[in-house]
Amino acid sequence: MRSIKKLVLIPAFFVLINILSINIPVSATVDPGFELESKGVYMASLDSDGDVIYAKNENTKLRPASTVKIMTAILALEMESNLDKIATITYDAFDEFHGNNPNYQGASQALIEPTQKNITYRDLVNSLMLASACESANILAYNLGGNSIPNFIKMMNDKAQEIGAVNTHFANPHGLHHEGNYTTAYDLYLITKYAIENVPGFMEIVEKTTYKMPPNKNNPNGYNISSTITMQNAGSDFYYEGVKGVKTGSINYFYELDDEGNPTGNKEAGSRSLVTTATKNGYSYIIVTLESPFFTENGEKYTASAINDHTKLYNWAFTNFKRTLVIEKNEGIENVKVSKGKDKDEIEAIATEDLYYILPSYLDKSAVTREISFEKEIYPAPIEKGQSLGIVKLLYGGKQIGEVQLVAKDSVELSMIEEYKERASEIIDSGWFKASIIILFLLISTFLIARTIQREKKRKMAKFNRKRRK
Repeated sequence: MRSIKKLVLIPAFFVLINILSINIPVSATVDPGFELESKGVYMASLDSDGDVIYAKNENTKLRPASTVKIMTAILALEMESNLDKIATITYDAFDEFHGNNPNYQGASQALIEPTQKNITYRDLVNSLMLASACESANILAYNLGGNSIPNFIKMMNDKAQEIGAVNTHFANPHGLHHEGNYTTAYDLYLITKYAIENVPGFMEIVEKTTYKMPPNKNNPNGYNISSTITMQNAGSDFYYEGVKGVKTGSINYFYELDDEGNPTGNKEAGSRSLVTTATKNGYSYIIVTLESPFFTENGEKYTASAINDHTKLYNWAFTNFKRTLVIEKNEGIENVKVSKGKDKDEIEAIATEDLYYILPSYLDKSAVTREISFEKEIYPAPIEKGQSLGIVKLLYGGKQIGEVQLVAKDSVELSMIEEYKERASEIIDSGWFKASIIILFLLISTFLIARTIQREKKRKMAKFNRKRRK
């Protein structure tokens, strides 16, 4: 039984395909049965094409904090192929941390010293992502931006647009509070997913728990830095088996500035952000949370606010979801009518690929509904096996989760009898044919009238001649 059957012109069909191909988040999610403290949340499967497990305010613009450094790392790894190259360390990378802006004071750092001569890009990217070093972010921005941090920030925003993070804007490369720094849980998911899938070496860096920095004046033997992601540290109270990377972000207070950039004395309690991935029992997920509380209601430091949200979501997903085959390659979807077919008046449309989706364990593929759109109402023969016929859209919870191309299962030959009948019918119905018949009728009528008149004249002449002879 056909779910949806529409007559659609081919140009309109391809416009529809283009519209559906736009990367728009889908929130066909299940209520987990517990509350999350983060303002923005996005959880998706890494085993498929972004199957959404849970979303909350995923398109709301929120403060990213140090998760901004994910974009800084993306550009650094894409722009500098030789990570063992020595970077230039100037005071420009440190000045803003000692200025009048309280939002930039007390920044997390990796103890790199101005004018230090032995810092490589590898040191910078590792300290950026593990220790959340803000000076490393500025050093990378200065070097890769052509001795200009603002140039690098423009590159960050351009890259965000390229990735599709259209609700994101960066005002600095480190994520310290600035009104121009904002993103959404969905955008940050897109940025992180891009890094995981397209940036070689990214996951290798963020999966580390420690890194050895080179020596400097204050640390002549070098020193170790540790990852701020305690969920992947086996010795931590917050350890969660299977977590790998990616980035923390936290700011204790946001200070208000006047129009000239001077502090007003007003401040607002800060928040925490966290991006992690986890793999367990053959399933991999990514979670992005933004703006979980930095302090408890009693004003105490709330270290585990974001961690608790991630732990709850992972426990829930690993226990309650499974990867389900919702449509199978070569599966017969529906028959479509055929005209002028030899011994066939319809053809079966089949799916061109398997499509899996992460569903709650208590559901099967019947929970996913289908909407079929054919390019034509009736397809004229001949039809080639594998010929495109249309698409089937898969919907779960009222939201589209994917689409699959439909093609002809078999070939259909053209029936010459039907072809000739159709051509004859077209000829008979054509205006020129009808006009020709009328003209022919008039010609024949004219001929018959003329011949009748001529015969009448001959008859009268013969009668006249007979009279004369008498």
